[in-house]
Amino acid sequence: MSMTVPRAEAATLTDESARWMRRFWVLLGVVAGIRLCYAALFPLDLAPDESYYWDWGRRLDYGYFSKPPMIGWLMGLAGWLGGNSEFGIKVFPVVLSSVGLVFVFLLGRDLYGAVAGFWAAVVLMAVPANAALNSFFTIDAPLFLFWSASLWLAWRCWTAGPNLHFGWPIALTLSLGLGYLTKQIQLVFPLVWLVFAAVGRRADEPVRWGVILAVVTGSLLFLVPPILWNWQNEWITFRHTADELQNAPFHWRRSAKFIGEFLGGQAGLGGGILWVLMMLAGFQAVVRWRSLEPRERYLVLFFVPGFAAYGALSVHQRVEQNWPLVFYPAAAVLLSGRVWVLAGGERWRVWLRGGVGLGAFLGVLLMAVPFFFPGSRWAGRKSDPTARVRGWRDLAVQVAQVRGSLPRPDRTFLLAPRDRYVASALAFYLPDRPRTYCWEDPARPESQYGIWGWPKDREGWDALIIERDPSAPRVQEIARHFRTWESRGEILIRLGPGTARNRRYQVFFGTGFGLGRGQGG
Repeated sequence: MSMTVPRAEAATLTDESARWMRRFWVLLGVVAGIRLCYAALFPLDLAPDESYYWDWGRRLDYGYFSKPPMIGWLMGLAGWLGGNSEFGIKVFPVVLSSVGLVFVFLLGRDLYGAVAGFWAAVVLMAVPANAALNSFFTIDAPLFLFWSASLWLAWRCWTAGPNLHFGWPIALTLSLGLGYLTKQIQLVFPLVWLVFAAVGRRADEPVRWGVILAVVTGSLLFLVPPILWNWQNEWITFRHTADELQNAPFHWRRSAKFIGEFLGGQAGLGGGILWVLMMLAGFQAVVRWRSLEPRERYLVLFFVPGFAAYGALSVHQRVEQNWPLVFYPAAAVLLSGRVWVLAGGERWRVWLRGGVGLGAFLGVLLMAVPFFFPGSRWAGRKSDPTARVRGWRDLAVQVAQVRGSLPRPDRTFLLAPRDRYVASALAFYLPDRPRTYCWEDPARPESQYGIWGWPKDREGWDALIIERDPSAPRVQEIARHFRTWESRGEILIRLGPGTARNRRYQVFFGTGFGLGRGQGG
């Protein structure tokens, strides 16, 4: 017997869905506008990783030292569209994460209705982690976009049945492939999708294995260019990724510290109450796995195992707080559906609203830190959270003054022997945007500058060398490659009344560079 929804009731549902959709678009527009204004007023320098990736964008390639090529490509686009300005770079994470929130809303709408989609997006807007995501252009913003898009598109492909339009698998293939080119964790997505097809569906639900395998196979073709690049570069990205997994002996005190850092950081960045609610929703769903509908199982599989894996990893080593980012879209939708659609959710709504308020408050505090902390009495201390994002423009100004006093400034290249962040900051903040170098053996690179190699095209040039440890053996090795070598004093970057985070650089000047003069070239 078929059941139909009365026409009046269907119209009411449609009108209700339209209202929540309008609310979502209005809220997204307001939040995105505020974040664009924040990007325009952001008082700090580019984060070290931002200037580093920006330099990747000046030399486009199919692969890079530590990451797939997408962040380099996007930085190249940001530099081109934004005139290599700070604001031009800061706009991109706002746009990418805002589009990612659209896909979170669509996923929630398709699984539970527009009200759940709205609140899932609100949860992610409110958590402090999203404020950080929008403030810095690293791999996290594009990863959030492609993962969220894949979540929605995979569900559309799953539920379309025999009426599946070919455009949905193509869109999913594209989303997955672009995600692979953003960060390696995206490779987990098709594995989880296959697990859902095997154990998450209803027993009588057919599986279109041909579509799934075609999507997975097609998306993996996106990896061919970076794999070929790695083959030509001694598999450096693979080796760097493997190095992220440490092999240290177990010690319970260290493990307790790592676990505490991981859970405490996740709870804080997850908004406190909102994070607890998401964890509770995930735990309840796991306990009730046998009685769950496929939509809940889909979300659980894309949330709980991944987060639990990082929790287990934190027993062994320090886990970066942004690593579990991709598992929060499914968690937010699961929580929203639990609260607004499933039975018993009414008891959670007060906590959800309070959690959104607390998360938004914490997010605003986090966004205020760059404005008040640098001028406070705590600036420059060991606990200064802004120290890594300050002082780079000042460093470039002082280097420019030294450089301008040299006999041949137009034939003097800049060398930061061991510090990719100094090299990239000088490349971005010096007015002529020069090519800068690190001193790394291309056979044993330590960063992308090592991949780019020795400064072979600067034979006969002079060089300004910026080094924090003038007694390092590498400095003595570099000196042998110049006809003359002298100290040009010290640059001190003061970051506040505290002195713990001040940065001191020794400046050397060498003339007549030649790789053949030393033993290391």
